[in-house]
Formats: sequence, C-alpha cells, structure tokens
Amino acid sequence: MKKIIAIIGIILLIELQLFFPYYSYAEEQNVIIKDENIIVNKENLDSEVNIEQEEKQEFEEEKEEEVKNSEKNEIEEVVINSVENDRKKSRTIEENVKLEEGIYKIVMATNVRQSLTVDGGRTNDGANVHLWEYQGANQQKFEIKYDAEGYCEIIPTHSGKRIDVVGWGNEANVDQWSENGGNNNQKWVIKKSKRGNYNIVSKRENLYLDAYQSKIQNGTNIQVYEASGGNGQEFKLEKIADKEEIPSKTVEEGTYKIVMATNTNQSLTVDGGRMNNGANVHLWEYLDTMQQQFNLVYDGKGYYEIIPIHSGKRLDVVGWGNEANVEQWSNNGGGDNQKWQIKKSKAGNYNIISKRENRYLDVYQSKIVNGTNVEVYEASGGNGQEFQLKKIESKSEKTVQEKDYKITPQVNNNLVIEASGSNYDNDGRIQIWQDYDVPAQKLSIEYIDGYYRIALKHSGKYLTVKNRKIERGSEVIQYEWNWRR
Repeated sequence: MKKIIAIIGIILLIELQLFFPYYSYAEEQNVIIKDENIIVNKENLDSEVNIEQEEKQEFEEEKEEEVKNSEKNEIEEVVINSVENDRKKSRTIEENVKLEEGIYKIVMATNVRQSLTVDGGRTNDGANVHLWEYQGANQQKFEIKYDAEGYCEIIPTHSGKRIDVVGWGNEANVDQWSENGGNNNQKWVIKKSKRGNYNIVSKRENLYLDAYQSKIQNGTNIQVYEASGGNGQEFKLEKIADKEEIPSKTVEEGTYKIVMATNTNQSLTVDGGRMNNGANVHLWEYLDTMQQQFNLVYDGKGYYEIIPIHSGKRLDVVGWGNEANVEQWSNNGGGDNQKWQIKKSKAGNYNIISKRENRYLDVYQSKIVNGTNVEVYEASGGNGQEFQLKKIESKSEKTVQEKDYKITPQVNNNLVIEASGSNYDNDGRIQIWQDYDVPAQKLSIEYIDGYYRIALKHSGKYLTVKNRKIERGSEVIQYEWNWRR
C-alpha cells in the first residue's frame, strides 16, 4: 500500500514538473504577445496621429487656399463691379445728350406735325401740356437751359414757366409751373433713344416724358411713365433760335404806306376800300388812297396794330397755320391775331410778323402784281416777305371841332353847300344854294387819323368824288361810305 502511495506521489511530482515549465513559457509568451500588441497599438496610434495631423494640415491648407481664393474673388468682383460701373457710367454719359441751349420745338418722332403744346397758350400755373398740331405758336416753343449738373429746364417761351411733373409714379401729369428753385420735378435729362430719336427723362424717379397710350393726335395728354420703348416716348427736337427774341419798338407811330421792297409801286391795299369786317387785303398799285394807308399804333410791349385809316379797323390774321388769310376786322381788344412785330430783315427791309404763331406777312408765292393775295406764312426769306414802310407826312392836324357845320363861299355867306332838292340818292347831286337852314344844308365833320369825313346831316351820306376820279374838274356827289366805288 505504501508502495502504491509512493508511486502515485512520484507520478504527481513528475506531472508538476512537466506542467510548470509550460505555464512559465505560456506566461512569457503572453507577455510577449502583449508587448507586441502594445508595439502594434503604438504604431497604429502614431499612424493615426500622423494621419490626423496630415488631414488637419491639409484642411488648414485648403482653408487657407479658400480664404485666398475668396479674397481673390472678392477683389476680382470689386474690380469687375468697378469696371461694370465705369462701363455703365460711360454708357450713361454716351446716352445722355447736352443740346445747345436755345429755343426748340419738341415734336413726336412718329408724327412731326404733333408738338408739345401748353394748352390754349395759357400762362397760369397748372396749365396742362398736351399734343397739338405744330403751328409755330409761342406755346409750342421751349427754351432749353442747363444747370451745372447737366440737367436742363424746359421753358415755354410764351409764359417763362417750367415744364413740371405734378405728383409721383406712372401717369403723373405734366403741367407748367413757376420756377421752384431747382427741384427735381422741373429738371430733365435728354438722351438718345435706341431708335436714334430722343427720350426726355425727369430727374424725379427717372420717369420718361410720355404721350398717353402712345396716341399721337391732337389733345393727347402728356405725362411721365417708366421706360417702355413705345412711340409715346420718342421725340425729335429741332432748334429754332439761339434764344428768345424779345420784340421792340422799331418804327415811330404814324401813318404809313406799306409797299413791296422789290416793287415800291405795289402797296398793301384793302380791296376796293371796303369798310366791312372781312374785307380782304391784297396788293395793288399805289394810288394814294385811304385804303392804302395804315396807322401804326405801338402797344408798349413790342407789337403794333396796323389800322387802315379809311375804316379804322385792324389788319387781322383769320385762321391758323401757313396761308391763313389777312383781312380787316374791328378791334378785338388786343388779340394776338391783330398784333404785329415789325423788325428789320437781313436784306435791310422790314418783316412784319404776326403775334399769332409768329407767321410772316406774305404775298402769295411772291407774286408782286395787282390782285396778289396777302396771307401769313412761316419765315421763308423770299421777296414776298420783304416790305418797305414809307411814312406819310401830309396828314392834316385836327383844326376844327367835330360838330355840325354849314360851308359857305367866302364871297357870299348867304349861299351854302347842300344836297340838291334834299335828295338822299347815292351819286346825289351837290350844289350851292340859298341858305334856308334845312338839314340838307348842314354837314357833320368827323376827324379820323389825320383826315376829315364830311357827311350830309339829312342823309348820313358823304361828300365823294364821283367815280373816284381824283382830278381837277371832277364832280362832287353824296354817297354812302363804301370805297368799292
């Protein structure tokens, strides 16, 4: 039994000896493995750290590059914007036009007969601006005057006011108003349009002068509107004069014959010496008759009335535009159609210019012969607009009072002039007869523009040379006041 126990102990001892070296080796191996893992882990960690550093560096480099690119882009954008602004500014400068200052007519590009017009030639603040057929009237003429900034004022010559935007936004109306000290609503830019015409642009909101709905016809309202490219914003501007011409007194008041410069025998004449309104004015050989003599009366403002002394009426423009007729009419209280400017012509003669539309007194087609009609026409420089004015100095002064008289021969105061048999007839005989103090022997004397008219009291008819034969031995008769004879 003891032997068996000993043998078992020896076997256990042997097994223990065998087991411990293995355990020691395994433990050592474990340490080695662990050390290798540490080394591997450390290498991996170092590798990861390096990667992170590299990525960080790359990120920073990329970020720095982005910043640089951003700054570069900003600089380039600033440069581009600056260049673009310069280009825009350059284009604006090229588009804007500074016209010569002076007097212009402003008409529609698609119909040059339609002109900007101050309605009715009114001179009050708020008078509307619309389109109307161009007739050369002062309310259709505009002075363009620039300020230091390159903006212009548009000034109707008849009123001296300013074209003015009333209100704000599209369809704000355009009127005339007194000068307001340079506010934007009276300032304008004129520039070339894409079509080669002109746009007129308000400094207020940069809205364009605009004919309502592009209607190019009489009465179309003028407003402002945003740029549309439409016909209603296309204008033509034609210079008329360097500056507004102010009429002045050029000839002395008095009685004149008005003859053609190229033939001084041809005179302005009221046809047939007629007295009625509407009697025509034409040319006729000068015969020293009253219907060929005209009293010039100055109004103190640069204009004259031209008064045929036989009728006391006025030379009058009847109608509008070229070829409007010239007739005699009663005084209408100072209307433009009876006012005339008289000024020296370039040829050294006289032009006679109506205040209505500034049209020139004109002989039809410059025909200087008896019966040629007298009209008005725009300035042509032709012979039909060249006149000479010759003052008539032979007028009698007013020496007797206007009342009833008897006319007697010096040799016998008992005889008087009378209508034979107290007749009332035209061509009625005038004779000398015994004074019976009857109406047919009394005469009414009237002084007109340096001459006397003598009428028979009973008939109201005038002492007249029979058949207008103004010569020695001609018979004197009575006749109604009618110079057609």
